[in-house]
Amino acid sequence: GGDPDPGCGCLRISRRRNSGGGAGALASLAYGVFLWQLRTVGGRYRTAALCSLVSSAGSAVILFAVPEESGLWWALSLPAAVLELVSVYQECNAHADVLEGLDDRLAGKWRLLWRWKIGLLLGIFGSVLLMLLSVLLSLLVMLAIAVGAIVVAVLQLVYLYRTAKLFRQHCPAALPEHLE
Repeated sequence: GGDPDPGCGCLRISRRRNSGGGAGALASLAYGVFLWQLRTVGGRYRTAALCSLVSSAGSAVILFAVPEESGLWWALSLPAAVLELVSVYQECNAHADVLEGLDDRLAGKWRLLWRWKIGLLLGIFGSVLLMLLSVLLSLLVMLAIAVGAIVVAVLQLVYLYRTAKLFRQHCPAALPEHLE
């Protein structure tokens, strides 16, 4: 569990002791339900919702039922991560698709946001590899990635707000009744 790992000199934190993992899984599930409600607006929302819901459910099972040391953890985590990436891709492009012709600038921002998320993911992989050369440099890269992730999350909330505002102003009939 939470014993120091003498191999790298840093603390190993168990996912089960981190309640943030469970809260994150619940938030992701709730967001999947939100995307599902938008499925009538565009087909990509349906795909995004299904991928998000399956990924969230899989992550919750992995979080609470599969030991970290198990090969099964990796075997289940990778497909869940891929599903989450597909969900984010479909979501960003669904927003962009429905905004085209209404607000092309905001549509472009949604597509750029997807690229930023992929860039952050690649940065994480790079920092893990960098750890082989320099732990300190790797930690600095991870700090920059964490800041970038916060910025991207805030941008996503801003874009969601702007997108919802445009929908309410220009396309209220396209939204499900309970989202108007």
